[in-house]
Amino acid sequence: LSSETVNTKVGSFTPAKARYASHFYLQDPKYKGACYTGMWLSGKPHGHGKLVWASTAQTYEGEFRNGLYNGFGRMIFVLNASAGVAEEYKGEWKDGMMHGQGEMSYSDKQVYIGHWMHNVRHGHGVLRMGTMTSPTPSIFTGNWDNDKRSGFGVMDDIMRGEKYMGMWDNDARSGNGLIVTLDGIYNEGRFSLNKLMGQGILLCHDNTKFEGDFCGDAQVNGKGVLTMPNGDRIEGTFQGQWNEGLKINGLYFKGTGPEENSAVAFPDSRAVSTHSPYYIPATKKWRSVFNECRDRLGCLGNDEPDLKKAWKSVAEDLVRAPVAKTMHQEREIIDDILKGVDLDQAKKIAKDKKKLQEYLIKAFSLPCHPLGRLLETLVDVYRATYVGMGAHSRLLPHAVEEIKSYIERVYAIIRILFPSLPNEDFVHVGDSNEADGQSEGGGLDSNTLLGPLIFPRFYPPLFTLYALHNEKNDSAYWERVLQLNKRTDLALMSYLEVKRTFWLASEETNGLVYEADLTDWKHTHYYGKAVDAFQQISTKFSPMEKISVLKETFHRIHKEVQDFWKGEEKIVSLDDLFPVFQFVVIRSRVHHLGSEIDFIEDLMEAKYRAGEQGHMFTTLKACYYQILNEN
Repeated sequence: LSSETVNTKVGSFTPAKARYASHFYLQDPKYKGACYTGMWLSGKPHGHGKLVWASTAQTYEGEFRNGLYNGFGRMIFVLNASAGVAEEYKGEWKDGMMHGQGEMSYSDKQVYIGHWMHNVRHGHGVLRMGTMTSPTPSIFTGNWDNDKRSGFGVMDDIMRGEKYMGMWDNDARSGNGLIVTLDGIYNEGRFSLNKLMGQGILLCHDNTKFEGDFCGDAQVNGKGVLTMPNGDRIEGTFQGQWNEGLKINGLYFKGTGPEENSAVAFPDSRAVSTHSPYYIPATKKWRSVFNECRDRLGCLGNDEPDLKKAWKSVAEDLVRAPVAKTMHQEREIIDDILKGVDLDQAKKIAKDKKKLQEYLIKAFSLPCHPLGRLLETLVDVYRATYVGMGAHSRLLPHAVEEIKSYIERVYAIIRILFPSLPNEDFVHVGDSNEADGQSEGGGLDSNTLLGPLIFPRFYPPLFTLYALHNEKNDSAYWERVLQLNKRTDLALMSYLEVKRTFWLASEETNGLVYEADLTDWKHTHYYGKAVDAFQQISTKFSPMEKISVLKETFHRIHKEVQDFWKGEEKIVSLDDLFPVFQFVVIRSRVHHLGSEIDFIEDLMEAKYRAGEQGHMFTTLKACYYQILNEN
């Protein structure tokens, strides 16, 4: 040892400022009775270390800072050493307290995964209660405030076979909300102290509707109106539990009866409107998820975004990503993003749509990136809401509005990192000439930028709701398509009244409609490339991409006509085009075409509704309903 290490005042050796050592605490009020082994700095645990209390076997292993738990760590809380009862927390710590993202496994088999603040659950989190074999298995996904459920949340009660989606206060259902059940009941209204109280609406899978007073979940008590599927209704007072018999005192009114051919009628407006008095706007849902992402980017509370602080926060999160938990491919993406964490680079990226989308694809693929964590959490909450018992056709309007809200709010978060992007509170969305999404200029908006990146993540549960909503019409449509496809190509074109010029068949087939292609009638010989193009509509996951498929289909129809007639003939009028397009649609055999159409119509950008794309989409809708109502 050198002379510099000697403490001349006491004649002893001075320990190194930073070192690895073990120490048993005898007097420290916080760590009394514990043995610490790990890194030290200036006489305090600092860096990675492990604390063990010998008397109880309580253990903490993880990061320390200035003598306190800080960073990622794992704590085993021993509640009863003799009985072996313990709880385990794995997650983030700050100033000696559980703070940030973490997972707590409780002694009663409950598991909480989510955000913490000052040792209590606070922010967005998921609580799993019980197991599939326990008496009351359930899952809560939503917001917490000071260790209690508060704000919007979803409770999946597996044993009762029902799901609640709505507001909470002080750990109880309180405010606007709705319940869906496995047997098809949809019940919405205002809740108080965990019960549906006062005015509400109940709908059954067969379209029976009750609107009136409730005193519990699916329990009516007071005035109301009961409307039958055939239009008959009863007005009066009702009492009892739904499905267990109701006491009724009222007047019976005869309706006009069900509409004829209702199976193939044009779809009515959504059975449960987003204008319902009990509807919860999508912007009120999952606020804590977006707030936590803002916090990750250095925007605490209502603070104005700071560009330098935001990019510094991104870099810190990426650097902190545990090497052991990241795959080699993820590590390469992290390193690639870290090279580009530069304000000048960010400004250049924001001006180029292609480069910006490339960056976002990388960011969204990384759970350690604030944007990646945000999107991953949104996918989780969307599935928690609309998968399983949430796969209920009456939830479709809610699911659609939620997707639209996600795109707007994620875009607002991205503008923290790329503030030069247009502010959609003031930007004017471009016309159809901007539909190609040029890389420069103001034509870039949230849908153009994020639609292709976000829709694929949410498509399976969302399209399932569309399929359920259109089940009746799509079944009738599919039955007609199968019947029409029994005809040969030329026979089908003759039936659809395709103009002879556009059969794309030689003159020798004239008058031989039923014999000309019998050799291989199951395979399409005519407009085959257009059929191949249209079949791709089911493989695309965003409305913009589906519109592109439609555009390509029309292009190939025109091209096949031009190629056959070597430019001498063209399809000019819609009267000529429509039956040809109908032939292509029938031969394409797209199973859930009604669902595809509704998906596009609900979520397509305004600029696609006018001009060429708008006319093509209108033609597709007309074609679908023409086939649907075919005798």
